[in-house]
Amino acid sequence: KKDITNSRPGGHFFEVAGVLYRPVQDSKERYGRKIRIMRVEKLTVDDFQETEVAVFDSDKFPPYNKGFHTFNVEDGFIVVDGYQEKYSFFIKPLCVKMPSLMKKLGEKR
Repeated sequence: KKDITNSRPGGHFFEVAGVLYRPVQDSKERYGRKIRIMRVEKLTVDDFQETEVAVFDSDKFPPYNKGFHTFNVEDGFIVVDGYQEKYSFFIKPLCVKMPSLMKKLGEKR
């Protein structure tokens, strides 16, 4: 696999009703933005084929609004790992305050 939308693992293979699935990360727009669930159609030493059956977009599944990295199914549980972004103590000054400060400094010249 060489496609950034479905080559990076996003969890363990899992089986439902005798069908094997592989969660993958889609990092095309940003690291781990989406998890795609791929149904494994063929898995041999010489061949691997899969079909996408579901997509979980972090933008649409709060609280993980920036990334959704892992989707694991284990013993009747689904465990996910993601991250969200809020203005932090350090980020807010850089992203919000710095542009206005730079503008003010430019006006004084």
